[in-house]
Amino acid sequence: MAEETPTRSSRWRWLGLLLAAVGALLAIVGVAAFFFLPSLARPVAERTASAALGVPVSIGRLGWEPLSRRVTAEQVRIGGEDDRLAVRRLSADVQLERLWHGEIGLDRVAIEAPVGVLELDASYRPILFGTEDDGATAAVLPDVNIGQIALSDAELTIRYPVRGQLHDAQLRVV
Repeated sequence: MAEETPTRSSRWRWLGLLLAAVGALLAIVGVAAFFFLPSLARPVAERTASAALGVPVSIGRLGWEPLSRRVTAEQVRIGGEDDRLAVRRLSADVQLERLWHGEIGLDRVAIEAPVGVLELDASYRPILFGTEDDGATAAVLPDVNIGQIALSDAELTIRYPVRGQLHDAQLRVV
């Protein structure tokens, strides 16, 4: 009996089939990540933000566009009933190369329809939920390098200190 040895063309055919199968598997994983990753990441993002800020945070919908490096959150609510800050849509173009270095960098942040109170500390940095005088730990935003901020349809009360007294200013952006 003579042993059959695979011919060169059958080897190439098997290699081509193997490469096609690997390519199809990668495409399936990519499509699944595109559609399912935001649903899986939303509860994690809510828990992480709630823990960092010390108040409830809810996100109605989380989405991402990997090719444009854009993350979008819709129907974002921060805080309880008394000190709530709500945003219809928040999108950020992430600088992925900075994340590898442990920095937060955003090319552009678009904030649509924010409503609520934004309090500033003595250095005019935003403080979320709590003041330094009431004994609670104030949640101060982390250092973030933002290239551009776009604000639309805003109705905010800006609370800022002047000589130890808090003052309110209304900010409306159409």
